[in-house]
Amino acid sequence: MSRNHTRALEVTIPSGTALTGTERIDGYKIVAIQMPSAWTAAALTFQAKAREGADLAELYDGNTVRSETVAVDRYIQLATPIQAQSVRVRSGTSGTPVNQAADRILTLFLGAE
Repeated sequence: MSRNHTRALEVTIPSGTALTGTERIDGYKIVAIQMPSAWTAAALTFQAKAREGADLAELYDGNTVRSETVAVDRYIQLATPIQAQSVRVRSGTSGTPVNQAADRILTLFLGAE
């Protein structure tokens, strides 16, 4: 019988910006996100790459993978886990990024079998 193992990874969208740094998650999938206690209203979108040496690209599943405008202190379970080698989380969309008014720390919950 296999067990799911999860770990938490905190990522920061710095004040005045809309993107986290690039985070390696290889071997794991993002299964949920815990939102911070303060948030400048915006949806979440993602950039990802599948392998070393590749460029980060907008994450699509036929449409841009996004969550609608999210609220503070929410735990968001992703319907489709995000599997990639590295990711960045964005406040807003690629066409309309939303800069955060202060540093925002999101917790990504990573799962693996």
